[in-house]
Amino acid sequence: MKAEFWQSRWREGVIGFHQSDVSPALPAFWQATVGAADGRRVLVPLCGKSLDMRWLHAQGHRVVGIELSAIACEAFFREQGWAYEQDHAPAGSELSWTRWRGVGAAQGIELLQADIFAVPDEVVGAVELLYDRASLIALPLGGEARMRERLAERLADWLPAGAAGLLVTLDYPQAQRNGPPFAIGPAAAEALLGPTFEVRLLQTVDMLSEEGGSRWPVDRLEGHVFALRRRGAA
Repeated sequence: MKAEFWQSRWREGVIGFHQSDVSPALPAFWQATVGAADGRRVLVPLCGKSLDMRWLHAQGHRVVGIELSAIACEAFFREQGWAYEQDHAPAGSELSWTRWRGVGAAQGIELLQADIFAVPDEVVGAVELLYDRASLIALPLGGEARMRERLAERLADWLPAGAAGLLVTLDYPQAQRNGPPFAIGPAAAEALLGPTFEVRLLQTVDMLSEEGGSRWPVDRLEGHVFALRRRGAA
């Protein structure tokens, strides 16, 4: 998906992917998967204005989200009633980015407004945990651009060996519906992340039986939650 597709969604308010509440996967599985917060820094890729970041912050984590849209970044802080500061890529830099850094009650949360494929590693900084509900399923598999595969590689590069994470996906017969969101089931998650992460399925939910699921023209719609752990010596 090209950057302009997502920018236009935010400009036009077509953001059905935004959840109006915290993902049930977080209170159900987060602590058991990653352990105590201890101020560890959580990476939330393609974060939008997700309330999941507020929940992670409330548990005692520092949070760094990466998001393309300035509209989403501003809306996140405004809707929480939180103040922020900004800093930008140095003048003359080849890569454009803006850091929205929370202050006061929002201290410990920062959103990097940037192209996730181009944001410099040193701007992202050290991260110790991963939470992904929206990034990998936002991108198609394969093709000339290899966007999903490239993002999986970036996540693996940013996370140190032994780092834990939680991945939330949707799965359905891809031929029956155009994404986004795109389908990622257990086999696809293993194929994509298995070379660099241990992937463990925690939960599968039949979403066709839930409210709103019937609007999808598919024979099967499942939600999956996976525990991840970066391979290598801890």
